Amino acid sequence: MSKIYEQLNPVVSALDKRIETKAEIDGYYEEMTVGDAEQLVATQYVEDATPYLFRTTGGSADVGNREYVDKIVGGTIAWNQLNNETSDVTLEIGVKRTHSIVTNALRIIGHKYLQSFELTDTDNPNNRIIGTPLKNKYGNGKYSGVVNATETWNLGYFYLEQSAEAGTKTTICNFQCFDLTQMFGPTIADYIYSLEQANEGAGVDFFRKLFPKDYYEYNAGELLSVSGVSAHETVGFNAWDEEWEVGGINSSTGLNQTNTSQIRSKNYTPIVPNMQYYFCVGEPGPTGRNFQSRFYDADKNYIGIGGTLLYNAVFTPPSDARYVRFAMEAGYGTTYKNDICINLSWSGTRNGEYEPYEQHSYPLDSSLALRGIPKLSASNELYYDGDTYESDGTVTRRYGVVDLGTLDWNLVSSTNNYFRVSFTNGAAAQSSTVPANIICTKYTTVGSSYVVSVDKSIGRGSGTNYLMVRDDAYATAADFKAAMSGVYLVYELATPTTEEAEPYQQVQICNDWGTEEYISESIVPVGHETRFPANLRDKLQHLPDLASSDGYYMIQQSNSQMSLVNFRIPQASGLEDGTYTLKATVSGGTPTYTWVAESEG
Repeated sequence: MSKIYEQLNPVVSALDKRIETKAEIDGYYEEMTVGDAEQLVATQYVEDATPYLFRTTGGSADVGNREYVDKIVGGTIAWNQLNNETSDVTLEIGVKRTHSIVTNALRIIGHKYLQSFELTDTDNPNNRIIGTPLKNKYGNGKYSGVVNATETWNLGYFYLEQSAEAGTKTTICNFQCFDLTQMFGPTIADYIYSLEQANEGAGVDFFRKLFPKDYYEYNAGELLSVSGVSAHETVGFNAWDEEWEVGGINSSTGLNQTNTSQIRSKNYTPIVPNMQYYFCVGEPGPTGRNFQSRFYDADKNYIGIGGTLLYNAVFTPPSDARYVRFAMEAGYGTTYKNDICINLSWSGTRNGEYEPYEQHSYPLDSSLALRGIPKLSASNELYYDGDTYESDGTVTRRYGVVDLGTLDWNLVSSTNNYFRVSFTNGAAAQSSTVPANIICTKYTTVGSSYVVSVDKSIGRGSGTNYLMVRDDAYATAADFKAAMSGVYLVYELATPTTEEAEPYQQVQICNDWGTEEYISESIVPVGHETRFPANLRDKLQHLPDLASSDGYYMIQQSNSQMSLVNFRIPQASGLEDGTYTLKATVSGGTPTYTWVAESEG
């Protein structure tokens, strides 16, 4: 054991006691190099800024609990789902045939759109018809994907084709159309489109990662920000809060059913789709007592049965699954407990072991609305650049929101219906051709020099304190102002402000083999900046012992422990200029070292 560790251990132990109610100190953290105090402090945090609502916290190298400091970052999107019609269609199974589906979503030239669909079996609303192509009569011919609008038109007809077993099936087609340019801005929308062009489905996957539901109700457009976040919850290695009750789960509907010969899991266990899970039972039950899995989507709507699981088995949730439940034949009693563990599968690393369910909840101020503008990092990762909510309760407002109907607009040009208003609180754009950090549901954001030439656009100048809009539908400033009532704009503040909210615990426990989730009713994923402190105790344990006397030493490491080895290097004083090498001569097991000129070697 390191003597430095022994000397500093009382100090570290005192630190333990001060925060023992908040976090665990011991564990494995990001590797650090040995250095002085300034170096340790400078490198003791690792940051993560990915927006998420629910994610895994596991890593192949990091094992054990870790403590971290979290800062929530606001984000805003112009949420829209532009189609509000559904169609009943009878599919003649076994016969390929086209079926028209009329849609009415208006598309704008140059905007990028994500279009997709959900087919529901009208005979059994809990069943979905999977794998039926929906082909676009006009666009790129894709049944589901990201397209570029090359002309302005209402989405017309789409065609269904079904080829399978004989028979007929009546279905409801819930078509969706999202204006990504309006939703995220042109930079992110163009990137999603480029993903789709390079690899069909990649753009859809980018979108679905943030908005996982199969179907969203019609929404003509509204600004949505991070809000209503009530808690941050972390769950450890075992994802199943095991609780049983008497009864079964209907395999067709996923609903509870009366059955005194079966037991079922009472709770919905959150899961990550397309990730392997390991189902571990501490003690196998009687022969035939296997488990039936049931999968549910983000709204806990039933997807379908996942099949039979043996006592120890791996299962993979489907792409639209967000929860799982289990049913089993009775025989163990209604208080069945058998050390069951469901964990993210780490093949060859950590599977088949039991760990009790562990969950931590950290309350947050659910009254906050945090605004910001989504952006892409240099590595094309989505991040939020917005208001921040610190763990000590400090809220830094970097973005504001305004109802455009409250501003005093002026008609600048009656030729192209160009309106302008003084706007001094917002940050100016970088240039007249680069859009300012603003987002609006009604208008497309452009550089201020393009406003006069683009109908239905909004911009902010780089050198003027004005907000500008062109909308050819209005002839007078009075008409325009009245129509703007309830149309909101989120904008970057020229000068940030601060306010106070409810503080939350600064140090939080996060298990490297579990999951973390923001409990929120908001559709906008939560942005965050997370710092993972290094484990200073572990670092002290690996420092070398202090030498008993002055001299030259080398550091030797063995079994992760460091020690000092005496290494006397002879002085090179008195030697003439030249090239020398260090020569070792061993006599009686003791080495001596001398400098030898290269010509003598």
